[in-house]
Amino acid sequence: MPDITASPEEIQAASEMFDDMCRERHAQGADEYGPVAFLQNDTIEMLAEELLDTANYARYHFIKLLLINNQMMQEQTSFARPSEEEMQK
Repeated sequence: MPDITASPEEIQAASEMFDDMCRERHAQGADEYGPVAFLQNDTIEMLAEELLDTANYARYHFIKLLLINNQMMQEQTSFARPSEEEMQK
């Protein structure tokens, strides 16, 4: 599997993007439902449902990554130089 590299600046930029997106989502929710609507919601039940969704997304990503990795391994194997025994067959 290829190494993933990133500079500290790239990591910081990604972290700031995450923060920005969280703020945007909060602002959208406040506009749609009111700035303190979360105080009247059952956030424990809502979080439990979100965690179930997150668990399913994690499963889907696991499956996709496993399939991608297997495909990459097959491609690497198919491009590998044949052994002496394989060449003599």
